Amino acid sequence: MKVTFDTKAIQPMADWLMKRKRGVSNEAELRTILKLPEYGVEFKRYNSPGLPMAHISYEEAVDFFLNFDKKTFTNPRLEYKREYFIKFYEDLENKMKLVEMFNSITSQDQEQILTLLKNGLPSEIAKQDNETIVLLIVSIGNSLGWPYENYIDFDVANLALIKDKDTFIHIIAHELHHTHFEEIMPSKYTPSDLFLINFAFEGLAVHFNNNAYTEHKPSKYKGPMIGMCEADWQLYGSEFAELFNQFKQDYLATKTLDMKGVQKLLGEHYEQFTYKSLKDGSIKNIQQYPTYYLGCYFYGSIDLAFGKEKLYETLKRPDQLISVYNEAAKKLGNSKYLF
Repeated sequence: MKVTFDTKAIQPMADWLMKRKRGVSNEAELRTILKLPEYGVEFKRYNSPGLPMAHISYEEAVDFFLNFDKKTFTNPRLEYKREYFIKFYEDLENKMKLVEMFNSITSQDQEQILTLLKNGLPSEIAKQDNETIVLLIVSIGNSLGWPYENYIDFDVANLALIKDKDTFIHIIAHELHHTHFEEIMPSKYTPSDLFLINFAFEGLAVHFNNNAYTEHKPSKYKGPMIGMCEADWQLYGSEFAELFNQFKQDYLATKTLDMKGVQKLLGEHYEQFTYKSLKDGSIKNIQQYPTYYLGCYFYGSIDLAFGKEKLYETLKRPDQLISVYNEAAKKLGNSKYLF
């Protein structure tokens, strides 16, 4: 496995934003920047079929950069991004100093990324001889990184969760883990299987690469959780019993749903940028979906009980996931939380 970094598009957009602050930027220059090959990769990624919420077009991106501090946006992804981007823009000079760490990735840093991946992927995938390009740009993404083909499209405007280079390394490993998910997926699955598999996408990545804990599941490695939203994690932890019960009931409900019905269920209840408390009904803004937390617990429990090879072997046979999870829960002392 090989990882390379492409940072060529960072400075042109940073320079344009600095000019914008001084009132001397222009739309033509912005459009030229957004037509760079690096942004071309991003627009393809954003307009891939099956993404939750809304896509983002080239024209919408132009409008966003011209008006992010002047108007609201009908595209929910852009509207969600607006508040965070304004904070980045207002402190642009200092934020760009932090961005400099992306240009100082050493061979040791790359080796740490590869070690995390090898520890968190099936052995046959970890041994592959392939290259992933980490594409770093100042952009309009909602998450830190977006996997697409052999790229990780990483929006450096999303710096809230990045405290230092070590955090960045773990987040990059997380996103690189996603690029191999299609190889991990089973070839055939039912709507109920799809429901469970959906939680694996983020759950596996945070368990193996962010050292994420949950209620009733410790972190995989010694040391703290890295690169995750602590506020979201504490919120989900405080409602673990209710959240797990909802997870269980929704899984049972998928027995009568088709694939589109399952996707709708996931989109409405688990993949929104707000979370409705199962205890008091209050609405809270979140950065990371409940799928991160529940997937970390469910799949992390199988890994801690039986090891990663058993985990991935079972994921390839999703009809066995519930029974293997139940065995893992019992082994870890979590018999209260069985399907």
